[in-house]
Amino acid sequence: MKEKICKKLKELAKKSVRRVDWSGERWFVRRYKQGLALAWIVYFLLREELVKEILKPVSNYLMNFSWIQWPYVNRLTILLVSTFLLILAKIILSILRRYNFIRYSLLDEDAYPEYSFSFQEDLVSFLNRKEELGRNIFWINGAWGSGKTHFIRTFFENQLYKPCEIYYISCFGIRTREQAERVLIEEIEQHSTFGSLDHIPVVSSLVKWSYKILGLDLMKKHSLVIFDDLERVTYSENQKDNPEDYNDLLGFIDHLANHRNQKVLVLMNKEDMENTYQQIVEEKFKPVVTTIPSQERIIELLSKKYSDEWFIQNFIFNLFMFRCKRGLINLREIPQLVKSLEGINFKVEFEYIEKEQEKILEILNSFEDLQKALEGVFELIEDTNIIALDVFIEALVGLLDGFQSGNEDYFKSALEVIYLIEFLKFCKDEFTSLRFDSTEKKFIFY
Repeated sequence: MKEKICKKLKELAKKSVRRVDWSGERWFVRRYKQGLALAWIVYFLLREELVKEILKPVSNYLMNFSWIQWPYVNRLTILLVSTFLLILAKIILSILRRYNFIRYSLLDEDAYPEYSFSFQEDLVSFLNRKEELGRNIFWINGAWGSGKTHFIRTFFENQLYKPCEIYYISCFGIRTREQAERVLIEEIEQHSTFGSLDHIPVVSSLVKWSYKILGLDLMKKHSLVIFDDLERVTYSENQKDNPEDYNDLLGFIDHLANHRNQKVLVLMNKEDMENTYQQIVEEKFKPVVTTIPSQERIIELLSKKYSDEWFIQNFIFNLFMFRCKRGLINLREIPQLVKSLEGINFKVEFEYIEKEQEKILEILNSFEDLQKALEGVFELIEDTNIIALDVFIEALVGLLDGFQSGNEDYFKSALEVIYLIEFLKFCKDEFTSLRFDSTEKKFIFY
């Protein structure tokens, strides 16, 4: 019980400093602003005679309590002081930003080894410098599944301070400038204090009306607009990559960057919009494009970064190549896995070999996705008790032929099967007595 209470208190303590979302403010800052905005709304409502008359019985009852009476009597003073403190905090933060005391910083390499990209420095430099016409767009290219969006979210979520307002637009299904502008205005509204109070009917109506009238003029200065999945605009029926489909959206990006002097971050897959990139993006924007490595390349780099040993590098590479094709993986597991593998002595005297084998089995049996994949092949194997890795490999090779004819009953893709075969071959060569117990559903030495 005590542990549960402590855990709950820790969660509450963390919640107050956690961001509302990856691009938003800290929870306590957002709640302070919302509370203050509501307090001012209530204050002006209570000045109306009709409201006073309606609430008179309630107010007469509440005035009997001294702890309510004092705040009510001094309500204007409390509101003015609270507002002054908020304005003062904003002024101080503006000064700190102006003189570069509050800046964007690189992600912690130890906490996020999978994002130790060299271009992070270029991104940080772009975000920290002042707006400059002609240099307000940062282009990031990456194949589908390379983790562009996840990297950007992680980067901004882990900044200690939020030097500027961030507006996020997914380009999926957006074709016209009006659509993009409408989505951006909705983002601006949601990031505003009154916009976040849209669950209150009267406030919601007033806010939506004002944002409809003023539109982009309510965008904060020194903001960053992120356009994600640029290649996924509405395609024409006849041609997937039709430059005409991108004209409006790219024109809007140009308008924000070179007419409104706002910084823009564009995430795209250049291969899926090759015609548009060559005909419009290259000619109009003359971009310096940064490319995020594929997940396969990141796995290769991390396996070599954390160990010089051939065995460890190949174990990690083969295992994680299979796992990344199997589903979502956490590449932050790699440094810890390297430490575990480095703690195993493969050249020991016979009487100590059992302890080392236990360490290997503990590692292999910790990957549930690997075990599930092998379980999926059971019905292809006649002897399903203690199964040699050779038998699995033979069954998977047969299954791979089935994939070529459209059979996808067991795995999501042929690559998943190929990388699993490679990992099992590696394990067979390194651990000759390694088997899989189909009853216990785990690896064993036999």
